[in-house]
Amino acid sequence: MRILLLMRGVPGSGKSTFIKEQGLEPYTLSADALRLLYASPMLDKAGRWCISPHFDKQMWPFLLQTLEERMKRGCFTVVDATNIRGRDMTAYKKLANEYKYRVYVVDFTDTTIEEAKKRNLLREEYKQVPENVIERMYAQLADNKVPSGITVIKPGELSQIWYKPRDLSAYKKVIHIGDIHGCYKPLKEYLEEINPQNYYIFLGDYIDRGSENAEVLQLLLQLAALDNVTLLEGNHEANLRDYGLPDGIASKEFRMQTASELAQAGLSRKAVYNFYRKLSQCFCYTYQGKKVLVSHGGLARMPENLSLVATAELIYGTGVYEDALDVDMSFAKHAAANEYQVHGHRNYEGVPAEVNEHCFNLDGAVEMGGQLRALELSEDGFVTKMIASNKLL
Repeated sequence: MRILLLMRGVPGSGKSTFIKEQGLEPYTLSADALRLLYASPMLDKAGRWCISPHFDKQMWPFLLQTLEERMKRGCFTVVDATNIRGRDMTAYKKLANEYKYRVYVVDFTDTTIEEAKKRNLLREEYKQVPENVIERMYAQLADNKVPSGITVIKPGELSQIWYKPRDLSAYKKVIHIGDIHGCYKPLKEYLEEINPQNYYIFLGDYIDRGSENAEVLQLLLQLAALDNVTLLEGNHEANLRDYGLPDGIASKEFRMQTASELAQAGLSRKAVYNFYRKLSQCFCYTYQGKKVLVSHGGLARMPENLSLVATAELIYGTGVYEDALDVDMSFAKHAAANEYQVHGHRNYEGVPAEVNEHCFNLDGAVEMGGQLRALELSEDGFVTKMIASNKLL
């Protein structure tokens, strides 16, 4: 998911050890590891092996470029560097704002200088740094604060950042609404009004292909402000992002139809972009003993830690477009008795809404003459609804 975790502390403060202990190495960009890509360990003037600092001018832009590529996919990412200077963290913050990331700093600055020096000497020779470097960095800490907009946590508080399912058991129903694709009439027929006793989850792909894109978006702009509504991001919502950005290039399909509909309805690019910024990556909840994962694309299993799943996989689904049925079968194979998933986006085989006892596919191809699919969960269980030609089937 779109979370950036920055380590902050002097060499020897325990950052890399913490990453290893937390099992976060596969998600980490390490400044020292990248330095070693540019040059193998070299001898210093005292005859000791060290990591060369001579390629830092190339390494830091490479790190930021790599980070941006990961952010485009919404990958959970850890940056293992000292991150002492405020201006370095400002560069991360700028990227995070562009790609809808939350940024956290894990603060190791409480480690005493004596302890840092001691730990430094216990590391492999080529990883050790001169003591004067540690002393200089400690002095820099006093003049460099963490920029606003970045949340600071201590190593023992890492669990605070992880996604946690929300308990919706107090609601009468949980209602899931599948891909709409600019088809306002069937949506409005099913959703005559919002009941405050129900919770509503929209699965994304609100626009394109249909001919009522502006009406759909106008309705969703109203619903986005309600506490009992969650709007997920689908792959077609990237067009809303690109439409709202000064240098964004939306798809040809969007430009030829959807954009003109939005403009004629008086929906500004800024309003459209702000709507996109409010969309969620996924939604996981519990309801009277059931645990339900809702995403646009569908996953092959219920993740132990949802925060570690890339946003691109949540939106496009595990595998490729044609894998939807296999993915649902895999989810059912791995699922506990009380675990379920609901998704849309792809229905290559034309499966019914209830794919198996654990999975629901709400892509009914409404824009192609099919049905708008909805799924209702109450104390009596799951009930599927299909809306087509202004009739509830």
